[in-house]
Amino acid sequence: MTGEAFSIVTAVMGVMATLFVILAGLAILTVIVLFVVDVTQTKSAIRRNYPVVGRFRFFFEHPDEFFRQYFFALDREEMPFNRAQRSWAYRAARNHAKNMLYEVGLIAHSCGVREPRELRRFHARIVSSNGLSIPLNEHHPDMLPPIARTTSA
Repeated sequence: MTGEAFSIVTAVMGVMATLFVILAGLAILTVIVLFVVDVTQTKSAIRRNYPVVGRFRFFFEHPDEFFRQYFFALDREEMPFNRAQRSWAYRAARNHAKNMLYEVGLIAHSCGVREPRELRRFHARIVSSNGLSIPLNEHHPDMLPPIARTTSA
């Protein structure tokens, strides 16, 4: 190999090494940013408890059925809740938080208050075993600690 060819190969290898270091640095920086975002967010408990790795959960749910049929238990063999029951619960829970604010507002409106913060114990009713409806404040009359019950005379 001549000196000129060796210098070209050396220059190409230097550029490739520099490019590798830059890409590795960007990858590490991306992982650090994802870690900080996952730890500080409050919408997903999985991403908060397992930062960066928790992002792959939904990616591995799709091929899960393929791998389980060959290596693991079938959909209905797992205990206490099988895979079909768990996936149904996951789908139902995704929309639960979105609908909860509307539902609580609807309950507040039906109780005659303007907003959910105005709901009190007497608005809630419990249906007893004989079918009668009892207000919660009559069923459990005093749930406050003794210090909080003191009133000014």
